[in-house]
Amino acid sequence: MKNIVKQFDSVASFAAYLSKAETSKTFQGAELTSQKVTKGWSDLTFEEATNLLRFGDNENAAKISKEINRVSRMSGSGTRVRQQIFNDVVGHAVNVPNYLSGSPMAMINSRRVAIRNSKVLNIIYNSTFACGVRPQEVVEVGVKVLTYIKNLESSGYRVNLYVMKCARSNKEKLSAIIRIKDSEQYLNITKTAYPMINPEFSRKHFFRMTECEVTDPFFIGTYGYVVHEQREVQDILDNLKFKVDKYLTFYEVQRKGIER
Repeated sequence: MKNIVKQFDSVASFAAYLSKAETSKTFQGAELTSQKVTKGWSDLTFEEATNLLRFGDNENAAKISKEINRVSRMSGSGTRVRQQIFNDVVGHAVNVPNYLSGSPMAMINSRRVAIRNSKVLNIIYNSTFACGVRPQEVVEVGVKVLTYIKNLESSGYRVNLYVMKCARSNKEKLSAIIRIKDSEQYLNITKTAYPMINPEFSRKHFFRMTECEVTDPFFIGTYGYVVHEQREVQDILDNLKFKVDKYLTFYEVQRKGIER
């Protein structure tokens, strides 16, 4: 089977790729689903959807922020708090050697300080789902994933979050892996809401990638079979330039939630 893999370091680079990609010979003359507006299934034009991709999805972010923000976060992304002990002129206990030597720093004091964690986790969320999935289901699963990410950050980890889309025919497998959150950044719900929970991301942007990359005519109209189980993509994960610490899928999270 031919393996077509596209990896992007940011949403911006994915959007730039789509702006320049040309329709493949396979799809030339075919009806392009990415360009269609179908009420109740894909309500946005490709241009409207691209604006959400580039600038953020405020409407969906507002829907999920309240629930996600129930998770407390320490100050800063990837930080933890610890007690730092130091000598001072005031404090809660006497530093006997300093006191006997006449030093003014004869007391032991403490303060809470935020320590940046060096531990970086790379998490891939394969959000590929079948066409019959309801938008509310996509939202519910996306909230679980983003809450999990925020929990990790609250525990002091720094997280690179990637969204993956994957589909296949009997001859070709097409995968897109897009980093939507850098470990140096805060979790920005507005920027991550669109690729995480908006079905238009699949129906506009991954479909557009399909129209530009595949050669098998089977993809015309079908846009391929859903690929999500880890055993089906392990060859792709093994060839990435980074270690994958956690691989999540839409269906796995929907059925079982996320185990720490």
